[in-house]
Amino acid sequence: MKKSEEQVINVINSVSSTGDTLNSIADIITQINDMSTRIATALEQQETVVEEINMNVVKINDKTQESSQAIVDVSKARQELAKLLTDMQTLVAQFKINHE
Repeated sequence: MKKSEEQVINVINSVSSTGDTLNSIADIITQINDMSTRIATALEQQETVVEEINMNVVKINDKTQESSQAIVDVSKARQELAKLLTDMQTLVAQFKINHE
């Protein structure tokens, strides 16, 4: 009888210990799930930031190309003005002032 009581007590202690272990495992699983959720949220935020950076890089590239074209246009206009100035000087040189 004494042995049976000891065995029952051992079984109860084992069951109690198993319950505690299962509760600990459940707590750890909850923590892991929380961490996974935070990681997923952080990844989404990083993806959004990367997309914004990519869009800004594209905008910078577009503005750089526009600026390059503007420089080319200004250079052409400068050359045209220089030619017009030379032509004007040639025309003005044809006039003779009579000092009579």
